[in-house]
Amino acid sequence: MNRKCTTITCVVIVLFLGLYSEVQAAENLHLSDSSTVAEAKMLLEKKEFNRAIVLLDALMKTRPRDTEVLALLGTAYLNLGAFDEAQRFFENALDLDPNNPQALHGMGKAFFFQGNFHKAKPFLLKAIAFPPERNQAYKHLGQLSLAEGDLDAARIYYEKLLQLDSTNFDALNDLGVVYQQGGLEREAEKYLKRLIDLYPSDKIGYLNIGAFYGSTGRLHDAIVNLNKAAEIDPYDSRPFRYLGVVYLQKKILNEAERQFSRVLALDPLNTDARVGLIVVYQGQGKFDQALRMADDVQMLGVESPQLHLMIANLYFLKGVYDSAITHARMQIEKEPRDPAGHYMLGVLYQLKGMKEQSERAFAEVRELTKNALKEHYEFNPETLFETLGRKK
Repeated sequence: MNRKCTTITCVVIVLFLGLYSEVQAAENLHLSDSSTVAEAKMLLEKKEFNRAIVLLDALMKTRPRDTEVLALLGTAYLNLGAFDEAQRFFENALDLDPNNPQALHGMGKAFFFQGNFHKAKPFLLKAIAFPPERNQAYKHLGQLSLAEGDLDAARIYYEKLLQLDSTNFDALNDLGVVYQQGGLEREAEKYLKRLIDLYPSDKIGYLNIGAFYGSTGRLHDAIVNLNKAAEIDPYDSRPFRYLGVVYLQKKILNEAERQFSRVLALDPLNTDARVGLIVVYQGQGKFDQALRMADDVQMLGVESPQLHLMIANLYFLKGVYDSAITHARMQIEKEPRDPAGHYMLGVLYQLKGMKEQSERAFAEVRELTKNALKEHYEFNPETLFETLGRKK
């Protein structure tokens, strides 16, 4: 009897030890997987997306239905700009768990970054129900509404974000933009100043409030804040570009030229600085230099909506009307709804005595603008009147 009991006891012990080993192995595997997920998240934070993808793919082979792993893979591809691949993983995660917060937010961001606001919004609205993604979802809903021009909705989303996080950088910054676009300059300035107070070492606050002051005609405040942004990061070309625009608006051409040249020293392919220099050189009467800069812009292959109009105006100022007509026509081909191109062509035909063609061009202007010639882009048709008056 004792021997039999001993045998049974041994069998039970062996079975128990085997079961314990399996449980222990499963726990060890879970701990290993958890540490792998943590490592993948760390890699994503460090923007080492390629390494994160490889790590998560290996993990997915043992956990093919793990929605966290699928959502993290989607996030990695989203950060790489591979939106189709990102959405594939997010969709897989949502098939398994329709309320996965990271996948919902990720799908919303993927559609948003592709400009598909209509499809982005439902995912972002669902994501705000979940605390882990709520703040970021409100931010992207605000950005989406701002991109759609719905300032009231944008304001509501950003104010909700501030209720959750009173120091949120994006909410403060973008509310400044919202109020500025809505014409409420005091409110805009309040939020942008608060941003600087909270983040005094961040260049973005100074950059944006400097641009704000420049757009509202406060030259001194614009110059001081944009230079502060440049001081914080002297390798960022944006403060110098904004300074160039500010000085150009005030017709301080030599300083505008200096600032745009600093942009090109940092970013030789910057089209905005080159276009700014075209305007500067035109204002300085350096028409040939302006035309050479315009050739550079065309050689870069970057589209500038008003470039041919500017070239036409330069040839007009030089008295080379045939070349001016060529570029005015090119402008019309490129922007047929732009009245300024038709107006330029009408002036040029008039100067060449081509009355019928001139009248047709001016009729097109009247049709497009309903008898109200408007400024288009940054081109001001009044300069043509002034120049035409001098030539007469």
